[in-house]
Amino acid sequence: MTDMSNDAPVLPIQHFRMALRTLNASVDLVERILDGSGIVTADLEKPNFEMPVSAIWPICDNVAQIFGDDWFFRQPILWSLDTHSELGLAMRFAPDFGTAIDIVSEFAHVRWSVLRLLRSLDQSSLVLTILPIVRASPANWRMANSIAWLSFQTTAKAILSHGSDTIRYQLMGPPPAYGERLLELFEGN
Repeated sequence: MTDMSNDAPVLPIQHFRMALRTLNASVDLVERILDGSGIVTADLEKPNFEMPVSAIWPICDNVAQIFGDDWFFRQPILWSLDTHSELGLAMRFAPDFGTAIDIVSEFAHVRWSVLRLLRSLDQSSLVLTILPIVRASPANWRMANSIAWLSFQTTAKAILSHGSDTIRYQLMGPPPAYGERLLELFEGN
């Protein structure tokens, strides 16, 4: 696992900008959200600004403190096709679902550099496992896993004309307080 220093990889800022737009966030709220992240509101106006990975967890902690641990449920833009950028396009235009899985396995860490996707086979299934690249609190890691799998589910539904309901998702660790809501979003999978 890498250190959370500023030498760590960067995250695309468009997700954060889109989330702030959906919140219709005031300058005061944006400043509260950015507190302790090393990012200032003027940074958000820079067209090519990239968020250091070290900023993501303080931002997530601030948002959870303001809106609750289940804050990301109010931000479905975070796992919508609109925010998947080049990785989502590459997956959706792959010749088949197996190739789409190859693409996400190889490049997910480039798109969201807090995690890596490991692909393996068990007796009858392909298994994708999310592994952390940077340290995170248990609450932030559950949130990151949830968003990653919700993103995968959204993309799988867009790729497959049928069969996405056969994909099963398993999140490790104790169930979060928002576990029931998460089950609803995964439609029993």
